[in-house]
Amino acid sequence: MLTKIVMIFTFFLAACCYAEESLPLVKAGIMILNTDKTYMLLTTEKISATDIVYINPAIPDDIKCCEKITGSNFRFVGVTQKATDELEGKEIMSYLLTVTYPSRQLNKPTMALIVKRNSLIKIAPKIESNANEISFNIMSVNYKFSICNSQEGLHVYSKGTNSKEHLYLPLGYEVQPNCPEEAYY
Repeated sequence: MLTKIVMIFTFFLAACCYAEESLPLVKAGIMILNTDKTYMLLTTEKISATDIVYINPAIPDDIKCCEKITGSNFRFVGVTQKATDELEGKEIMSYLLTVTYPSRQLNKPTMALIVKRNSLIKIAPKIESNANEISFNIMSVNYKFSICNSQEGLHVYSKGTNSKEHLYLPLGYEVQPNCPEEAYY
């Protein structure tokens, strides 16, 4: 009898851990255009071949959100000081996009979202966006990210409880600030 109880407990423990592991994880990044017309992804995350990167070019009058690029199209370049992690001080890694950007050219830095553990996600996320915000719903888990300008930099940060992130990219020139107060906390 004790053996059966231990087996049942082990089964439920393994099922519980697998279910937690299979939940999606969405992390933030910033996509920038290099001087040589290549694209670089800046993020605190290690990009794997199974990850999916969604890039929001935020072109005026364009309501379509997000170009979808697989993680296998990014090559790790190294740790960079171009951007900072404002919440946890993690190192920022840079990844070179190794394929031609699918359909649009980015003229300014923009938000990128990385869906981790994509091999476990069987359905596409529901994505809603406006000029400064993207909402993801994957497997009933909601994520919300915003992008805004401070006086000399770009902020990409999460809103809500499913992800806590805040990346900052200094631009080296002044821009019109449009960040709400919540971006600074």
